[in-house]
Amino acid sequence: MGIFGLFVLWVIIVGLLVFLFAWIIVSNSHYSWTLLKPNQKYMVHGRKYTFPNLECTGPTYLLHDSYISQLRKLLNYSAQALKDAAIDWWLTGGSLMGFQKHGAIPMPFDDDIDIGVDDSHRAYLFSEKFARVAEKHNLQVIFLVGASSRLASRTGACVRLQLFGQHATLDIFFWKKVENDKRVIKLDGWYPPNQVTYNEKEQFQFEDVYPLQKSIDVDDMLVNLPQNPKNLLIQQYGPSVLTKIIARSTAVSHLFPFLVLNAMWTKIPPG
Repeated sequence: MGIFGLFVLWVIIVGLLVFLFAWIIVSNSHYSWTLLKPNQKYMVHGRKYTFPNLECTGPTYLLHDSYISQLRKLLNYSAQALKDAAIDWWLTGGSLMGFQKHGAIPMPFDDDIDIGVDDSHRAYLFSEKFARVAEKHNLQVIFLVGASSRLASRTGACVRLQLFGQHATLDIFFWKKVENDKRVIKLDGWYPPNQVTYNEKEQFQFEDVYPLQKSIDVDDMLVNLPQNPKNLLIQQYGPSVLTKIIARSTAVSHLFPFLVLNAMWTKIPPG
């Protein structure tokens, strides 16, 4: 390899290192340097919390107060918009875990909000009509480029809400009632039209989801919960979910795709 080739290789390596460094910095810019430990006391906007006295796997860094405030406001505004649209919703995933294990929404290290709705609302939530309702609550509807209510991969099988001018995100996932065996299953996509792909893990007994527990006061917010949150969490994450704290890698962020990869997303115009 000649001098020019070595120079090109050096430039590529340096470029990759710079990109990796930028990825790590941006991906974690909404976290503080406070590492939460079992039974630790901490505060968020003047509210006192105690981290669960459970074994921790992964770096459980506390989100900045301002980002947690965004997420809480986002959940409240989204709940109001969905109420205006007469759509029932419930906490799922990490947000449901926040209720069950932390008594906090979001979990102090979980950087998005997850909720579920019945699949019968899919077309409406992908529509300009819903975007106008959301706008009244200072919310912007966004979705993956190419995704629609008729065509979506796993990444695109979700409608997302953000506060205008902010990057904190609430994901609305779609669940379908399977009447013949009394299950409720999360959808991982729909392609070709009218043919859905079911999630392999998030398949729950009907009575564990319905009837929903509505307007439950959790962490000074009114939220909707499935009928049996523990069973849903165990089904999705395994039995250790209730005895351990497992945080995602700091290299994975729900902020980075929306802050940097803007070309991935499209917005429904509010009319």
